[in-house]
Amino acid sequence: MRVAITETWQRKIAAIKSIRRLVEFLAEAAGIRLNELSLVLVSNDGIIEINKKHLRRDHITDVISYLLPSFPGEKNLPSGEIFVNIQLASNAKGRKGWNRSRELALYIAHGIDHLAGEDDADRRGYLRMRRRELAWLRLAGEKGLLKGLMTKEKH
Repeated sequence: MRVAITETWQRKIAAIKSIRRLVEFLAEAAGIRLNELSLVLVSNDGIIEINKKHLRRDHITDVISYLLPSFPGEKNLPSGEIFVNIQLASNAKGRKGWNRSRELALYIAHGIDHLAGEDDADRRGYLRMRRRELAWLRLAGEKGLLKGLMTKEKH
């Protein structure tokens, strides 16, 4: 699986190599097989634009993901696209023991969980997804994959 990561937020606070390792780990943990995974790190304004365009919703969210059909010659594997609100993650506060990198990792895990076919439209689905995501993050933490996903902001 090819992984492409783009950061569109002007503050450029993502540690791309570390995020790539986490994405590869999470995709394997979720059991998804893709030709390519595109992860786009966007601002609040960027996620609103994507939300309006693809889901017809006019509000900030943490992550939007969807599968794209395979193209001829791509081994019949779909591609996935995940838009993650890095601005929201960078402002994360209040969860005991959580920092900005862990919040970003949760958003990425949630997007990958959606690509794996999970749905959080109801409480049962939400809880199932959250259990899976937290289990993946525990394993990722044991492997040292949750440290330094976001660099210090430069003013």
